[in-house]
Amino acid sequence: MYNSNYELIDRSGYSYFFLNKKFLENDSVILKSLLTNYEKYFENEIESAKLLLPYIEEDIPIVTSHYIGFGLRYLKYTKNINNEIFTIPVGKEKEFANNLNLKSVYTINNSIDNYTRSLRHKLNFDNETIALIHNISDKSKQNTNGK
Repeated sequence: MYNSNYELIDRSGYSYFFLNKKFLENDSVILKSLLTNYEKYFENEIESAKLLLPYIEEDIPIVTSHYIGFGLRYLKYTKNINNEIFTIPVGKEKEFANNLNLKSVYTINNSIDNYTRSLRHKLNFDNETIALIHNISDKSKQNTNGK
């Protein structure tokens, strides 16, 4: 399901637009155009994503199919956040995290089975409650306990 050479950069309903990462390197024209697009069409998502920053620890990836993920991606592209941002198709968070064997991961509104989860923060976004959830693999906890 995951090809590390591509990023989901936009979606509409169940249509997805993936782009090869090489087109987003070194302050490219395509990256500048994408940032302008995000500023125009994802303004609320960017502002809401900024409100999550104080609750996000560095180096923990964020996996989400929610539109706020594009706001987080914008913050990544503009170097306001260092975390890996994985915007993925709707409903694929659990499968994605399990396939990558992530030990610790943030999700938006969806927790991951076989992970211990804790609510980091809630906010309102477009008449919807957004929950930032920290998921820690039960397997990684066993490994740290010497099992």
